[in-house]
Amino acid sequence: MSAVKAFDMWTGQTSSTFRGHYEYVNCCWFSSQDQELYTGSNDRQILVWSPSKSIVTEDEGSMKGQRPTLDCDYWSD
Repeated sequence: MSAVKAFDMWTGQTSSTFRGHYEYVNCCWFSSQDQELYTGSNDRQILVWSPSKSIVTEDEGSMKGQRPTLDCDYWSD
């Protein structure tokens, strides 16, 4: 398949699905230090998946000052 699924270890339910490859995914590696997932595919691409970062506004001390950033891809050729 061209998607990678992450499952909850205790319930067996799908928790996330990562789509981005055009052909079969044949390898993946998780870096616990960087909290990133690397996937490789027959489309000859290596994709890096990382959790969204939060932006802190003026009210830094409270949770209401944080909001998720837009999940954007920054690719270079």
